[in-house]
Amino acid sequence: MVKIPGLDDLKKIGSDLMDSAKTVKLGGMVDKLKTGIESVSKKGSVDMSGIDDPLGKLIQDMNVALTELQAANTAQAAAIKKMQNQLVTLGKVAATYQKPMVTQNPEDDKKI
Repeated sequence: MVKIPGLDDLKKIGSDLMDSAKTVKLGGMVDKLKTGIESVSKKGSVDMSGIDDPLGKLIQDMNVALTELQAANTAQAAAIKKMQNQLVTLGKVAATYQKPMVTQNPEDDKKI
């Protein structure tokens, strides 16, 4: 079974990448990228941390499940694309092993 990274794992990976890029003196671009990522993550997430009632908790849990489902769908789409590329490659390889087809000339049938 494939383990799909959670949002926190992805954020950690992104921050690690940004930290390594800063050591290579790409600071300006990294800061712009980080600002862009933070603005997108703020828009995409819903803050429900102040909810104490059972209905609010259920809504919060559903929001988490939807986020996980979105990550799973993204991973699934990437896997589908990978398999499509592999099928194209397989078709090309199979074509090289296929024997050439011998076609009969219709005029040859008339001679018999």
